[in-house]
Amino acid sequence: MSFLDPGPRRPHNRSVRRSLALVSMLVLVGGCHRKASDERTCGQAGAQFYQLALARVTAAKTAGADRDRMVNVLAPMRDAMVRACQDDGWAAPARACFAGALDLPALEACDSKLTPAQVAKLSAAAAR
Repeated sequence: MSFLDPGPRRPHNRSVRRSLALVSMLVLVGGCHRKASDERTCGQAGAQFYQLALARVTAAKTAGADRDRMVNVLAPMRDAMVRACQDDGWAAPARACFAGALDLPALEACDSKLTPAQVAKLSAAAAR
Protein backbone atom coordinates (compact mmCIF):
# COMPACT_ATOMS: atom_id res chain seq x y z
CA MET A 1 0.00 0.00 0.00
CA SER A 2 1.47 3.40 -0.95
CA PHE A 3 1.25 6.61 1.06
CA LEU A 4 -1.46 7.90 -1.24
CA ASP A 5 -4.02 5.30 -2.15
CA PRO A 6 -5.19 5.43 -5.76
CA GLY A 7 -8.78 5.95 -4.64
CA PRO A 8 -9.62 9.68 -4.95
CA ARG A 9 -11.98 9.75 -1.98
CA ARG A 10 -9.72 8.47 0.74
CA PRO A 11 -9.85 10.96 3.66
CA HIS A 12 -6.07 11.05 4.17
CA ASN A 13 -5.52 11.75 0.45
CA ARG A 14 -7.54 14.96 0.70
CA SER A 15 -5.64 16.18 3.75
CA VAL A 16 -2.28 15.47 2.11
CA ARG A 17 -3.36 17.29 -1.05
CA ARG A 18 -4.58 20.27 0.99
CA SER A 19 -1.30 20.40 2.89
CA LEU A 20 0.72 20.29 -0.32
CA ALA A 21 -1.43 23.04 -1.85
CA LEU A 22 -0.99 25.23 1.24
CA VAL A 23 2.78 24.77 1.28
CA SER A 24 2.96 25.55 -2.44
CA MET A 25 0.94 28.75 -1.96
CA LEU A 26 3.12 29.88 0.95
CA VAL A 27 6.29 29.34 -1.09
CA LEU A 28 4.88 31.31 -4.01
CA VAL A 29 3.59 34.17 -1.88
CA GLY A 30 6.80 34.35 0.13
CA GLY A 31 8.88 34.58 -3.02
CA CYS A 32 6.78 37.39 -4.44
CA HIS A 33 7.63 39.83 -1.65
CA ARG A 34 11.40 39.57 -1.96
CA LYS A 35 13.14 42.60 -3.45
CA ALA A 36 16.18 41.86 -5.57
CA SER A 37 18.15 44.76 -4.07
CA ASP A 38 17.51 43.62 -0.50
CA GLU A 39 18.12 39.90 -0.88
CA ARG A 40 21.26 39.71 1.25
CA THR A 41 21.07 40.62 4.92
CA CYS A 42 23.67 41.72 7.43
CA GLY A 43 23.29 38.32 9.08
CA GLN A 44 24.13 36.55 5.82
CA ALA A 45 27.21 38.75 5.38
CA GLY A 46 28.37 37.90 8.89
CA ALA A 47 27.67 34.21 8.41
CA GLN A 48 29.79 34.15 5.25
CA PHE A 49 32.67 35.83 7.08
CA TYR A 50 32.41 33.23 9.84
CA GLN A 51 32.38 30.28 7.42
CA LEU A 52 35.36 31.57 5.44
CA ALA A 53 37.39 32.41 8.53
CA LEU A 54 36.61 29.07 10.16
CA ALA A 55 37.68 27.29 6.97
CA ARG A 56 40.99 29.16 7.04
CA VAL A 57 41.60 28.24 10.70
CA THR A 58 40.75 24.62 9.96
CA ALA A 59 43.00 24.54 6.89
CA ALA A 60 45.90 25.92 8.93
CA LYS A 61 45.85 22.70 10.93
CA THR A 62 46.53 24.56 14.14
CA ALA A 63 45.88 22.27 17.08
CA GLY A 64 44.92 22.49 20.70
CA ALA A 65 44.60 25.70 22.65
CA ASP A 66 45.83 27.92 19.80
CA ARG A 67 43.11 26.67 17.48
CA ASP A 68 40.49 27.05 20.19
CA ARG A 69 41.56 30.67 20.84
CA MET A 70 41.30 31.46 17.13
CA VAL A 71 37.89 29.82 16.79
CA ASN A 72 36.62 31.55 19.93
CA VAL A 73 37.21 35.02 18.47
CA LEU A 74 35.35 34.31 15.23
CA ALA A 75 31.82 34.51 16.64
CA PRO A 76 32.41 37.87 18.38
CA MET A 77 34.00 39.19 15.18
CA ARG A 78 30.99 37.98 13.17
CA ASP A 79 28.62 39.61 15.65
CA ALA A 80 30.56 42.89 15.50
CA MET A 81 30.38 42.81 11.70
CA VAL A 82 26.62 42.22 11.76
CA ARG A 83 26.12 45.07 14.27
CA ALA A 84 28.26 47.43 12.19
CA CYS A 85 26.29 46.51 9.08
CA GLN A 86 22.95 47.07 10.79
CA ASP A 87 23.95 50.22 12.68
CA ASP A 88 25.61 51.88 9.68
CA GLY A 89 23.02 50.79 7.13
CA TRP A 90 25.30 49.08 4.65
CA ALA A 91 24.01 49.39 1.09
CA ALA A 92 22.61 46.35 -0.71
CA PRO A 93 25.67 45.98 -3.01
CA ALA A 94 27.96 45.84 0.03
CA ARG A 95 25.80 43.24 1.80
CA ALA A 96 25.62 41.21 -1.41
CA CYS A 97 29.39 41.37 -1.86
CA PHE A 98 30.16 40.22 1.69
CA ALA A 99 27.48 37.52 1.66
CA GLY A 100 28.59 36.20 -1.73
CA ALA A 101 32.36 36.24 -1.21
CA LEU A 102 33.95 32.87 -1.99
CA ASP A 103 37.21 33.40 -0.10
CA LEU A 104 38.77 35.81 2.39
CA PRO A 105 40.54 37.96 -0.24
CA ALA A 106 37.19 38.46 -2.00
CA LEU A 107 35.60 39.30 1.34
CA GLU A 108 38.31 41.88 2.05
CA ALA A 109 37.77 43.40 -1.40
CA CYS A 110 34.17 44.09 -0.37
CA ASP A 111 35.45 46.93 1.83
CA SER A 112 35.46 48.97 -1.40
CA LYS A 113 31.65 48.84 -1.33
CA LEU A 114 31.60 50.63 2.05
CA THR A 115 32.13 54.29 2.81
CA PRO A 116 35.40 55.26 4.52
CA ALA A 117 33.46 55.87 7.76
CA GLN A 118 31.88 52.40 7.56
CA VAL A 119 35.27 50.77 6.97
CA ALA A 120 36.72 52.61 9.98
CA LYS A 121 33.82 51.49 12.21
CA LEU A 122 34.10 47.91 10.99
CA SER A 123 37.88 47.88 11.64
CA ALA A 124 37.37 49.33 15.12
CA ALA A 125 34.65 46.81 15.92
CA ALA A 126 36.78 43.89 14.74
CA ALA A 127 39.75 45.05 16.85
CA ARG A 128 37.80 44.84 20.11
